[in-house]
Amino acid sequence: MSLLPVPLDWTAFLNGDVDPPEPLVGDMLYRGEHANICSAAKVGKSLLLQYISACLASRRAIFGTRHPTPLRVVYIDQENGDDDLRERLTEMGCTDTDLQTLHYFTRTPSWPPFDHPDVSAALKEVGALEADLLVIDTMSKLIAGKENDAETFRAFHKYTLLPLKAANVAAILLDHVGKDPSLGARGSSAKSSDVDVLWRLERPEPDRLVLRLQDSRRRRIVDRIDLQIRQEPRLDIVLSQVSGEVRRRDDAVTATVDQLRDLGATTDTSTRAAMELLAQSGNGCRRVVVVAAMRVLKAAA
Repeated sequence: MSLLPVPLDWTAFLNGDVDPPEPLVGDMLYRGEHANICSAAKVGKSLLLQYISACLASRRAIFGTRHPTPLRVVYIDQENGDDDLRERLTEMGCTDTDLQTLHYFTRTPSWPPFDHPDVSAALKEVGALEADLLVIDTMSKLIAGKENDAETFRAFHKYTLLPLKAANVAAILLDHVGKDPSLGARGSSAKSSDVDVLWRLERPEPDRLVLRLQDSRRRRIVDRIDLQIRQEPRLDIVLSQVSGEVRRRDDAVTATVDQLRDLGATTDTSTRAAMELLAQSGNGCRRVVVVAAMRVLKAAA
């Protein structure tokens, strides 16, 4: 049996069913994606990701997404102390039984650098390659090379991100902005070249967080996510609004949902089949609108 790579079969590739991307954390992160979230110090990166991780592990809804089973999250935290973590999780109303699939490592000195070959075996040993999400908090504390050296992040990509991508494990890398926040994470530009999406986190008010899209490989219909921090009856971070093309496409998506229902589309209809139904009826539209419309149909079922 040949071990050589096989070229794409164009018939299957272009004509087969294509499932829409599966939201892992609302429109912020899709399954298997790698994201960089950067901000100034003390804005709330860790708070946000601790909240997201706890929600995924305990099946709480998170930014419009609720998963049918608890998700496995591996969180590597080199920033926060145990007391801060315990206080936050308690304020979120989490119990020990809620967090059985959240594998949390706090300030562990024994991690090999994430830009070193040994880290691949370490990630496998702690189950990161079987997780739904890996969180690294923060990148600068878990690399040995210099932040301004592109070779550091080529090695990080090779030894950390590539094994995760091969296993379809999503990852969120927390990072600090440079002197000019508009330019994103500090250090070499190679740091952000190998992730799928870049978000910049801001905190305009004590009870508000804003995620601004900096760059994305995938065409996204959201470029800003506004979040509200609530303290009562428990600590929650809830979606207050999104902006971007999604707002401009609301009418088009709603109309497409109605058309697809009239044409007999069901939750089992593939995106490609839905596009063909619309085209045959003389109402063809862009794929991104059809994907959004099918998501609405499935959510309403």
